[in-house]
Amino acid sequence: MSIALGKDEVVKKSEHFTSNLVLAWLKTSFSLTNKRIIGNEPNTVFGLIPLGVKEVTYPLKNVASVSVSTKFHFKRFVLGIILILLGLSTMGSSFFWGLILLLLGAIPFLN
Repeated sequence: MSIALGKDEVVKKSEHFTSNLVLAWLKTSFSLTNKRIIGNEPNTVFGLIPLGVKEVTYPLKNVASVSVSTKFHFKRFVLGIILILLGLSTMGSSFFWGLILLLLGAIPFLN
């Protein structure tokens, strides 16, 4: 992550991590400087293909608390189940397309 530092600003700590085990290529990164917290999160197409980043910056003086949350995406889960079932039913007539549908369904299902 390339960040522009202000006058007298020094990076204290920088971390890169994946927020999803299945989509390991989508890295989120945060940097802590002596003046602010800077973060980059990838924007995706269909939750799969990276397309740009969302950047956030918070001055340390404005940080009052930090929270963590987990979220269950019901629509993605149902879409994954439907694609997996379609893939399994298509495997008998066309193994290739059944495998493609199965893989496309596994990503949102596991996500």
